Amino acid sequence: MRRKDILTPKEKYALYYIMKYPTSTDKELAKMTRLKLSTVTAIRRRLRNMGIYRGVNIALMPNMGAELLTVSYGSLNRLVKGVGENFYKEIGKNTFYMLTDGMADIAIGYEKNYTGALKTSESFKAAMQAKGLPLENWNTVFFPAEGTYVFNFFEYAPVVRTMFNLEVSASERKVEPHPLFGVKEVISLTKKERLGVAGFLAAPEGTDVVVSDKTKLSRQAVASMRRRFAGKVIQPARDLSIEKLGLELIAFTHDRFNIGIEIEKKVDVLADALSEVPAFFAVASNTDGVYLSAHRSYAEYVESHRKRLGVIAKANPKMVDTTTSVLYSVKHLARVRDYTFLEMATEFLGLPEL
Repeated sequence: MRRKDILTPKEKYALYYIMKYPTSTDKELAKMTRLKLSTVTAIRRRLRNMGIYRGVNIALMPNMGAELLTVSYGSLNRLVKGVGENFYKEIGKNTFYMLTDGMADIAIGYEKNYTGALKTSESFKAAMQAKGLPLENWNTVFFPAEGTYVFNFFEYAPVVRTMFNLEVSASERKVEPHPLFGVKEVISLTKKERLGVAGFLAAPEGTDVVVSDKTKLSRQAVASMRRRFAGKVIQPARDLSIEKLGLELIAFTHDRFNIGIEIEKKVDVLADALSEVPAFFAVASNTDGVYLSAHRSYAEYVESHRKRLGVIAKANPKMVDTTTSVLYSVKHLARVRDYTFLEMATEFLGLPEL
């Protein structure tokens, strides 16, 4: 009997393209992988049933009015203080992704504006102080919707490629940054469209029939919204089970930049540097860059980290002022918030309850 954590060569390549092109059909994936259509379909179903990946829908909140992306991190040492994970349940409502291994924590979320961000930060710090957790170890980085570039927003293809040493083309490896605010003006949703957004976030892997049943919208309306929302309101993605693939570490890295260097130059350098990193999240502004990457071992993390810094140093040794890294043990990792966009979007957009 084959162990669940071992994939065949065909499965590895198929998984890479499933991660990189989450909306592609089996026919399109077969062309990319040069595998038979029936083989691709069987592999995709098997990997999904094994829990290697799952479908998620990412709400593109900046396009709907969120002015800030926030990334908070630190070593709170909850275990020493005897504070459990339930500590997070009633705070950080604007956070859609939160990891903790009991020693270190990271939270990623959106805020309507700086006033709201400061209020959230103060509330979180007050809750920490009440539990005796160290405030000095907690840091928050603010990324304005306008002026921030996205290099990777929870796309795990680089992780799969690095883990299995897959040979892919230079164009496949190339990192293509884009603005966090991806439309000309903030999108205003009708009442019916807000209902559709709620349905897509509540049932990320749901068919048009499933979303129609949840929202009581017609199948035709759901199908139309799915097409119109793609890449503007909702971004379909694939979440990878790094635990089942045997990865040991998640690394969080925070670069503080020399503000005297133009953002456009930083973006070009970072695009090259991040092509060397198995990152699944990476954003940067003129002042800061933060990245999440997954690794099989500490040695692999160090090698990847050195390559990234080497590319930056070769291009412009004055670009990065300081670098902070926090490592998380996958074995002890818990996802306190796991793409919980529905709760946040409901508050932001006034989505109806389903």
